[in-house]
Amino acid sequence: MTAIASGSDLYTVGAGTFFGQIAGLRSKLKINRVENFVLELGKYMESKNVSFDWENVNSEDFGDFFEELLASIAKTNSKNKLDRFKRLLFSQIEKPADPDMASRYLVLTSVLDDGHILILNHFFMLERKLHSYRKSLEDLQTYANNLLVNGHTASELESWFEYTHPEKHNKAESLASVIQFYKAKLDLIGKKRENLFNQFDEGELRYLTNDLKTRGLLMTNDGTMGSLRKGAIFGHHSISAFGTGYMEYVNDI
Repeated sequence: MTAIASGSDLYTVGAGTFFGQIAGLRSKLKINRVENFVLELGKYMESKNVSFDWENVNSEDFGDFFEELLASIAKTNSKNKLDRFKRLLFSQIEKPADPDMASRYLVLTSVLDDGHILILNHFFMLERKLHSYRKSLEDLQTYANNLLVNGHTASELESWFEYTHPEKHNKAESLASVIQFYKAKLDLIGKKRENLFNQFDEGELRYLTNDLKTRGLLMTNDGTMGSLRKGAIFGHHSISAFGTGYMEYVNDI
């Protein structure tokens, strides 16, 4: 005698079939993502003269790294993140990092979203130059003012500048033009900061910045409280050596 399935049994069978179909579709999707990535790699290699260290590429460490990378690629459809994975892979081909460090970079590339990278790239490209620009400007202005206060003429000031900065003077750059150069750079960084602020609300900016700190990519500047307020974030933080290493590794191809 054939047993009649109860309503709950039918529901369980139907749900099982439904989730089984989802699992099958997800598996196909992940396979397609990996296949598309590999095809893009082939096109990239044809467009660039990639220098292979075959001993490295054939090593067990690189094989483990590549396997981890493909598993990560299967989990994302973000074009920007896929581009970062591609740069990460070719960095590991051309200038391989220590396996443990390469694995850390891979994990970071998996978990950092475009907002993280936007903030980190700002620190990497601009903020670490700010202190150098500011110090150069202050040194020039302080010394020049001291000379003028002590009765030196503008001509003598230019002679001092020619003597202390021959690399600038040889390019026919005057003291005034160099001072203006540093002021313009500082002004540009200020405008870039404002543009970055406008892309996030304050809560999101705090979260992303704090997350970058937690992961060791940003650090609190000495003598500050590490404030995460919009107006204080850049004055209170800077990119760490680890963060710089990561950005150089992901960007340098």
